[in-house]
Amino acid sequence: MRNFFSILAFIILFLSFSCNNDNSKPFVTISGVIKNSKDSVLTIVSGKVNKKIKVSPEGKFSDTLYVEKAKIYRMHLNNSQKGFVFLNNGYNLKLDGDANNFFYGFKYLGEGADSNNLLISQHNYSKNVGSPQDFIKLNREDYNIKVKKVTRDIDSINNLFKKADTVLINISNNNKDRFLTIIDQMYHQTYDFQ
Repeated sequence: MRNFFSILAFIILFLSFSCNNDNSKPFVTISGVIKNSKDSVLTIVSGKVNKKIKVSPEGKFSDTLYVEKAKIYRMHLNNSQKGFVFLNNGYNLKLDGDANNFFYGFKYLGEGADSNNLLISQHNYSKNVGSPQDFIKLNREDYNIKVKKVTRDIDSINNLFKKADTVLINISNNNKDRFLTIIDQMYHQTYDFQ
């Protein structure tokens, strides 16, 4: 009987430690430094989440928050400095940024870094792709070359960040497909291809 209780106690302790060592925390930890910040509050918002994080005069901040699901949240220092952050409970993000290049110049480290660095890389790339008019004014051969290049570039950006959340990869692929479909429809309508 004594051995039974010893074994039972061991099993309970083992299960207890197994649960405590689970990497999925019921919250997100976010910290870092935003240089040149004149604001004292960093806000993360979407739906029910409206988290205001105190930023020190040196630009340092640290806080935790709970998110209902993995998704892209809006983030801002003030009305002119806006960006996005991809959050999922269990993330432990460390941000290094500059208020003068808000969002586009951010670098993340820690759990969840690949997802957020992917998000920033995608936005930086999208600034250089060009407008729909840049695609439409091309002849058919150059148009096809440009579409293939954009597809290849976006896929290679996604492949750089191996630990990016599949939710974000799916969003990226859907956005790529939607963009290319719209561009293709506009191109065909402009040149009356059927």
